[in-house]
Amino acid sequence: GEEPAQGVEPEPTAQYEGSVADPLVQLYAQVVQGRRTGVSLSASLKVPLVEPGAFGTGEWDASLAVSLSQFVGSATMLGLDVSYWRLGDLPELDLQDTVTGTASVGQAFGRSWTASLSVSGGRSAIAGYDGPWWAGLLVGRSFGRGIWGLTATLGLTDGAPDFTVGLVWRARLG
Repeated sequence: GEEPAQGVEPEPTAQYEGSVADPLVQLYAQVVQGRRTGVSLSASLKVPLVEPGAFGTGEWDASLAVSLSQFVGSATMLGLDVSYWRLGDLPELDLQDTVTGTASVGQAFGRSWTASLSVSGGRSAIAGYDGPWWAGLLVGRSFGRGIWGLTATLGLTDGAPDFTVGLVWRARLG
């Protein structure tokens, strides 16, 4: 390889940090389940276990959401979700509540595997900044009373994390 010119600093390489986020607990109810169309409601609570910083406010955050799903064919589903988040404030920064929307397309593979692609965006939690937009992928496997899976997102704007990875576990209560 070539040596840098005398007195010229090489360009810095990209650096990434990892962090653990607060856990999220969600209650979900299927309100309408037709042959091809479904409507659901959910309430989520982010439990403040992580110290305030990159992925935690140290406060309780709560959301309400409504989801609409429409099957196209026997194994493809289109989805539209809208959620409202009431956010706790950081010690040095007041956060504004957010509204987020997601459009998704999901596909079943056999009886137990599913995958979905989504695009999400919404209002920034920090006044004066552009809202975050990101693309997501979820791969899941159904089991008798729920689903487990892996999710990943890729930030599309500066307001969204560059990349996230998460584990999903859902279990039916009744």
